[in-house]
Amino acid sequence: LGGGPALSSHVIALSTEVIELTGRVGDPPSPLLELRVCGGTHIAAGLAHARSLVTVPSRTLVVVVSDFEEGFPLCGLLGGVRALAGSGVHLMGCAALDDTGTPRYSVPVAQQLVAAGMPVAALSPLALARWVGDRLRGENR
Repeated sequence: LGGGPALSSHVIALSTEVIELTGRVGDPPSPLLELRVCGGTHIAAGLAHARSLVTVPSRTLVVVVSDFEEGFPLCGLLGGVRALAGSGVHLMGCAALDDTGTPRYSVPVAQQLVAAGMPVAALSPLALARWVGDRLRGENR
């Protein structure tokens, strides 16, 4: 996504802290493979950081790749999703896949995220790129 000429991309990793990787967006696998995080997961903090970067909500897509095992109160995560969705930001929750491509994520949390305004799916990188392309063309499949 970072290679598109009409797109401005930010890459954020998180554990209990938000880690800004935008400067390395040209080679996405590299920073993700080199990154060593441990501890809990604070997805809500990542969403708050993403929200601070939004300038035109209707032209913004936030993709969260996660197992959705939020390590902090779930109300913060759901509130962050509602705030972004309510502002007009397009959201996508992409469930984590294991080494065999099998989805590994918290289904109950994912269901609550869907209800809060973030579609969640288990997608391969190619399927995610197609989904993003559909949204950019205004298709809502």
